[in-house]
Amino acid sequence: MQNTAIKTNNKAISQTSTPMLLNFERAMLAAAIGDAFGLPMEFFRDQKIKQSGLHLYNYDGQLTFLGKSSDDTQLNLFTAEGIIYSKHTNKQGVNDYQMINDRIALEVARAYQRWLYTQNEVSVFCEKIDTETGLVSHPELNQRVEPGDTCISALKDMEYPSQCAYNFSKGSGVTIKNLPIAMVYAAQPSGSCSSSYHQKALASFDLGFKVAQITHGHPIAKLTAAAIATLLFFNLQRGPSKNTLMYSMAMTRELMLSNLANILSFSFDIQKSHIEHVIELLSHDFYDGGKCVSAYGQGWCADETLAMALYCALHAETL
Repeated sequence: MQNTAIKTNNKAISQTSTPMLLNFERAMLAAAIGDAFGLPMEFFRDQKIKQSGLHLYNYDGQLTFLGKSSDDTQLNLFTAEGIIYSKHTNKQGVNDYQMINDRIALEVARAYQRWLYTQNEVSVFCEKIDTETGLVSHPELNQRVEPGDTCISALKDMEYPSQCAYNFSKGSGVTIKNLPIAMVYAAQPSGSCSSSYHQKALASFDLGFKVAQITHGHPIAKLTAAAIATLLFFNLQRGPSKNTLMYSMAMTRELMLSNLANILSFSFDIQKSHIEHVIELLSHDFYDGGKCVSAYGQGWCADETLAMALYCALHAETL
């Protein structure tokens, strides 16, 4: 997908969007730009990144490579489409967040089947795809740009929309599609009662988990994706800053600690040690001992990706 795939009418946005929606639109655009920014260096190791950087940037630090966004941006958009479609199926005005999340996850799974079609692949489920409407109808989205093997194989093996992935993958691909998930509950006005706010955060965690298990089967992957959705839930409401990120990390830790029994019931394969591992990642002092980003891994796994993202965001000179 070319850099211009996400287009916005600034005048229209300024007239119709709430501050929360503006935060979301900006975050989605930033994610697409970051995706295009990193795609040329995907799978490169340290030295090769440094060498290639000489060709990708000019001396003012401006990106000179006109790249494409990858499956990361595509899946973010298809996640958002599934969420939008789910609203059309809510005929009964259900208020139970677990029932709402089940319905959303079902529609997101169907959206991922439409994405699979754009990658020239077909699933066992093989639902008829309407190519005249929605994201599938956009030619620029019908491009195969470095799709993750895990997502492709999980979706090809899908026999029905609510099926969980059979694999045991904890690959980083599970972390890429959480922004629209966080927006589901972050966009709703917060009540005066703190428990309402807590319930929405827990609902974000639950939805992040349910969407993650469509493509990834490892408990660490699902819990990491759920934690990211919750971090983003808190972050979207306060605006981008390092203080906000630290606050979001603390709030997500507290939510996981206070809901251990509930989270253990999400799936038969979750152990307390899995939850504690993700909580530990969110507890890191990323400034401790002058560690460099490589100390947290190379980003192949979901938990490594989260740690690296937090490190980079907290060490960035600007946000």
